Amino acid sequence: MAFEESSVWAAEHDTSVEIVDAIFARAGNDEQLAQRIWAERPRDVLDAAFAESTAASLIWDGRVIQRPNG
Repeated sequence: MAFEESSVWAAEHDTSVEIVDAIFARAGNDEQLAQRIWAERPRDVLDAAFAESTAASLIWDGRVIQRPNG
């Protein structure tokens, strides 16, 4: 998914772009599967998003999630 598309999807879902990118990577760019992953909130997606970010926190569906320690 291109960054512009990621940004739009992120805004529509009130979710950080880093998380959206991790979701779509896991979904193989399948939007229906991405929607299910977004709803399920698997930990490995969040871990992947933090691995690609230097941010102290990310947002998933409007909820602020702090970077795990360690």
